[in-house]
Amino acid sequence: LDICLGLPVIIRHNFATELSITKGQKGTVYAWHLTKGNFGQQVLDTIFVLLDSPPTEVQIDDLPINVVPISRRKTTGYIALPDDTKICITRNQVDILPGFAMTAHASQGQSLDSNAIDLNTLTDHHAWYTALSRSRSANRTLILQGFDSSKITGGASGALRREYRELELLDEITCLRFQDKLPSSVCGSTRKLLIETFLQWKGNQYLPVDIHPSIKWSAHDPYIIEQQPLPAWTTMDKKKFQALKEGMTHIPITPLLKERPENPDLFVSSKKRDISHICDGEDLSVMPPSKKIFSEVVSIPLSTSWSSNSCAFDAGFPILYQGWNVLDSISYNCYSIFSALVDDFVKVKSNTMSFNDARDTYRRGLAMRKPRRFPFGAYCAVTEVLEDILQTSLPFIKCTLWCELNHNPRRQPLSIKHCNIPEIRDILPTSTSQWLNDNSPAMWHNVCHICKGTLIKEYKFQFGAPFIVFPCDNTPEMIIDEKVVMHLRDRDHVYTLRGIVYYSSIRQHFLSRIISSQGFVYQHDGMTNG
Repeated sequence: LDICLGLPVIIRHNFATELSITKGQKGTVYAWHLTKGNFGQQVLDTIFVLLDSPPTEVQIDDLPINVVPISRRKTTGYIALPDDTKICITRNQVDILPGFAMTAHASQGQSLDSNAIDLNTLTDHHAWYTALSRSRSANRTLILQGFDSSKITGGASGALRREYRELELLDEITCLRFQDKLPSSVCGSTRKLLIETFLQWKGNQYLPVDIHPSIKWSAHDPYIIEQQPLPAWTTMDKKKFQALKEGMTHIPITPLLKERPENPDLFVSSKKRDISHICDGEDLSVMPPSKKIFSEVVSIPLSTSWSSNSCAFDAGFPILYQGWNVLDSISYNCYSIFSALVDDFVKVKSNTMSFNDARDTYRRGLAMRKPRRFPFGAYCAVTEVLEDILQTSLPFIKCTLWCELNHNPRRQPLSIKHCNIPEIRDILPTSTSQWLNDNSPAMWHNVCHICKGTLIKEYKFQFGAPFIVFPCDNTPEMIIDEKVVMHLRDRDHVYTLRGIVYYSSIRQHFLSRIISSQGFVYQHDGMTNG
């Protein structure tokens, strides 16, 4: 198509949202700049568009108000030929289209002073609503020809009525949850489960107060929850995916003329670096494989497979199970949550329950107990999960505030009833052993209400728990000891390192290393080797 001054156009890419150069923005051609192509032909290089009623006025130096430049952009895509051959092409052009008309889908978000609509091209009442509601007034709305009125008459379908009813119930659930009036029994990882538990609480005939009369349900027109089996979560097999990818026909086309780089000084070597052992900018040396032959049987730790954002659970569960499997004869009664989890570990060990089921049983229970903090399927941190699992019935660490002049503080801090060891010193520890056994008091951020002196905070362990956790996210250079000893009264409690959890900020994903009782280290990632 030829371009001309005043041609209405639509921008088809988000170039600069702060300047209203966004996908779907309308305007008219104000001017353009040409350049020569590889074959000497004229090529559109930059087009200047006068924006039509932008949200805010745009002023670019040396250009009139609301006139913005749009340059060429390179994109890559595929062309499918009739014989199923796919050809990779690269095009370099300005992302605009003539703006004489648009589809109902593309018009979403627009407000039009004049709106001419061809309703015969629209498939259902949703598209009708989208097209007609773009008008600012009915006086300047024009329907181009006759239309089939049956698309907006005859009542809504059963599926649509059910959809609106479910949205009303979900709106009611959201409101009650915000007001903190929703019991913990109302929970679920899907819409169906959430509504089922809500109606079990309220009753099947419950109606939200402001529901529209056309979608109300009653004994004659009951609300029926559609019974559909829940889809099973599966982990993609990378080998099958790669085989499918390799099976696609791909014919690369060599360009007749190579493009010259815009900056000849910026050349990138075509040789790829091996980054399989580079993590967050650090070169992790790989130990050569051991040639030693072991006569004893090596037991590979159990692990879980990723499912619905479960990496925070996948990273910690195998470590806890490995530690419990080594010390399955001791008592875990000091824990209020983990003692119940041990029952599932026993079932896993006897092959009467899968490890994934044990994890999901705990996740669902956690979502029911703390729905706002741990909704099923949402992201969470490993430290928060372990803090919940390793809750203790009695205080594990007693916290005491005192004044150097022996004044009594108005309020004492709460004792810690979980086994995540806090950062309790003014100076960060250099090792986990120092972290555990440095009993020197720490300065507190509050002051004495009498002498205004700084209060001192002191921590004391009350008993030796079977598991302890060191949250090391703020101490990346700390030495992690293989064994640490807690000196408590007349007894020493020895702890052996059983696992380390890592967080990849690039992948936004938790993974872990599990240390077996034989001293072997296993890397676990629920997405790849779960």
